[in-house]
Amino acid sequence: MPVKVHILGKRHAGQTVAAVLTQSIGLSHAEVEHHLKNRWVRLDGELCRNAGQRVRAGQRLQVVIPRSSKRAPERPHGGLTPRRSPELPPLARAIHVCHLDDHIVIVHKPAGLTTVRHADETRAFGNRAKRFLPATLVDLL
Repeated sequence: MPVKVHILGKRHAGQTVAAVLTQSIGLSHAEVEHHLKNRWVRLDGELCRNAGQRVRAGQRLQVVIPRSSKRAPERPHGGLTPRRSPELPPLARAIHVCHLDDHIVIVHKPAGLTTVRHADETRAFGNRAKRFLPATLVDLL
């Protein structure tokens, strides 16, 4: 299922998760409750089940949009949307997808994290590259 990622701005600060989902995505109150019940909402990578939780500017809100929704279908992002879970290393949890569409991806990543591995490195190390070279942004997404 496609995932929508919203980086919350100052205008969202202090609002409830339910209010943000209603305003930003256009979900009804019943749909908000359904999304929370089905564990389809994450706030800064953590599962959110409380519709009344207040949000802060800069937080990342991830919402799963089911394909059976009446809304216009969205294309999945080809695996570019990071999956946040407790077993991810801290470096991967620090990655924030700011914008994602069919043509461009804007990612806020930690300093020092290589974006992609150079083709020469990949050829030289082959399959060993993943074991011996540090992870890249592409590896973590």
